[in-house]
Amino acid sequence: MNQRLQTLLSAQREKNEREKNEREVGSREAAQELLDAVPVPVFGVDDEGLLVFANAPAQALLGLEGDLLGRPATELLPQTFQHLLQGASMPVMLARRRWWAMSQLLSGKARGRLMVLLPQAGAST
Repeated sequence: MNQRLQTLLSAQREKNEREKNEREVGSREAAQELLDAVPVPVFGVDDEGLLVFANAPAQALLGLEGDLLGRPATELLPQTFQHLLQGASMPVMLARRRWWAMSQLLSGKARGRLMVLLPQAGAST
């Protein structure tokens, strides 16, 4: 009887863990879909300097393709972004357009920096 109970409890724990993982994957996919719908470039870099997300406009602007997550942001982002990784907000020129680049520290469950590029008026050159 004790063995059967342990087997049932183990099966229930595995089921609960599987369902939790499925919910987390669903949440990440929903978050990525929402970020892709934002019409301006958005990047996320974790505390270790690794790219954790880049929405579709960000990937298109920088010509990024493939599996970028987990790669060092310093390898993927232009040199100008190094100041953003330190927390600066500033104008940048990228793809022949002027952008206002903002960096926001994330200190909740997600840790790192959120970077957003907003087109400036008369941004084309």
